Order: sequence, then C-alpha cells, then structure tokens
Amino acid sequence: MSIENIRAKLLAQLNCHKLEIIDQSALHANHYENKSTSPSHLKIIIDAVEFNGLNRVACHKMINQILKDELNSHLHALSISIK
Repeated sequence: MSIENIRAKLLAQLNCHKLEIIDQSALHANHYENKSTSPSHLKIIIDAVEFNGLNRVACHKMINQILKDELNSHLHALSISIK
C-alpha cells in the first residue's frame, strides 16, 4: 500500500488539522528486508479533532486500529507524533 493510500485511509476516519507521512524505509534498509514495494517504516505527524480529550496512548491505539491491515502485512514500524 502506498503512502497516498495510507493518507486516504486516515483522512477517511479522522478529521485532521495536520497530517504528514514520512517514508523512513530507506533508513532501515539493512535492518529489515521488505520484499514488497510498500513502505516498511513510516513516521506520522498528526493532529485530529477525534484526539481532543484523549491521551497519547489512546490516540496511538486509534491510529493503529485504522492501519491494522498494514501493520499486519508490510508495515514493520510506525512512529507517531501527536501535535
């Protein structure tokens, strides 16, 4: 799945004020062998209305739930920064 597909998936479920997705796969080329063309290591910088009143753990769980299919397949590492 491409970064644009991941962006679309997040935007479909969250009302984002800010959404930045950075592919960090190249930084981990020798650490993790990714046989697909999909990104394996992503950094997400995000702020969404749905996060109001939630702690960081709850926000991370929400994002992990949205991206569960990717995390169970090609996405090896996900760094999340809540703004």
